[in-house]
Amino acid sequence: MNLDDEAKRILDLIFNSAFVKNNISCNLNFRTRYFVISGKENLRWIIPTEPRFGFPILSQWRPYDLWSYIKWKFLIFLYSNGLLKTLPGIRILEFNSDKINAPWKESRQKLIPIIYVGTPGSHQKAVATIVDSTSGKPVGIMKVAMQKSACEKLQKESSMLKELAHLQISNIPKLIECESNGFRTIQTVINGSPTSRKLTQAHIDWLLRLPRSGEYTTFDEQRGYVQEVFEKKLLNCSPKKNPILQAISDLHGKHSIPYLLCHGDFAPWNLKWISKTKITAIDWEDSTLNGLPLWDLSHFFCIQAHLFGGKDPFHRMSACALTARYLKAIGLSNKDLRPLYILYLLKKYIDMGSSTTESYSPFLLKQIYEIYHS
Repeated sequence: MNLDDEAKRILDLIFNSAFVKNNISCNLNFRTRYFVISGKENLRWIIPTEPRFGFPILSQWRPYDLWSYIKWKFLIFLYSNGLLKTLPGIRILEFNSDKINAPWKESRQKLIPIIYVGTPGSHQKAVATIVDSTSGKPVGIMKVAMQKSACEKLQKESSMLKELAHLQISNIPKLIECESNGFRTIQTVINGSPTSRKLTQAHIDWLLRLPRSGEYTTFDEQRGYVQEVFEKKLLNCSPKKNPILQAISDLHGKHSIPYLLCHGDFAPWNLKWISKTKITAIDWEDSTLNGLPLWDLSHFFCIQAHLFGGKDPFHRMSACALTARYLKAIGLSNKDLRPLYILYLLKKYIDMGSSTTESYSPFLLKQIYEIYHS
């Protein structure tokens, strides 16, 4: 499928969303022109050619790799000045929409999507920020699953957003609609500016505000779970010769470890500044109510080391004073840091299964080897 056909397919999915409850039909019959922008190997963005609709949204988005950031700033500059069409490889697509069913009661005007297309794979989805053309303000975030596994992810996030609303956690997206199969969902927009790659006190404060389930586990209990999984994969391996089994055998302790709400993908691109001292999180697809302490912080350091390189994530996390503050506030000590980090590596590897981020799985196991060979 070429880029134009793929872009048309995604626009059809966005504009022909069939929501059942509280829909307001906007009879549009309008033609909108879009820029079609590719990434390294695939379609990446579909944005309206009129910058007044797309620029406020795109200016809040940032790549974290330096070279990608420079290229993005240049692209945004061209877009805001009406010069994007002069860039080689940029395509223009004219799309006719007959009707959009909009669950936003305040919006009876033309609705325009700014669409980000995720990385190809089993969990691929398109994420559209829907803008009211009259006010210029975003009125919702629509996520469209492009693969079957992505439906499961969106269903999981929808269930979690309902739970978070029940728990009255503030500044979290609220679910507006979810199709029964999880194919399309709509949630509210969380305004804010993107965070940097640096861990701050605001990150710790936010994590500490997440509720605990009231249930507890122990390192002994966790060892039993991961040991059963890995022993089947590592038959005839001696713990002395295999760092994975050695890491599992080092998980011991009977003191209580609290289960708590974990975001699951606690990374800079999923975090926003909502004030000078407060952050919040979006994209709750990997969250759980029964997570382990330090899981989100471990992910914060590991995923960035995987994508951008740099120092050993365990060393960076251990040397960070904010990590010690977090553990103390949870009621744990620095002695718990290493086993909790190892549990993140092992259980994240198990949970990923056939994840689209295939290169992250071997990275996780590599970190275990580095702990025992550094």
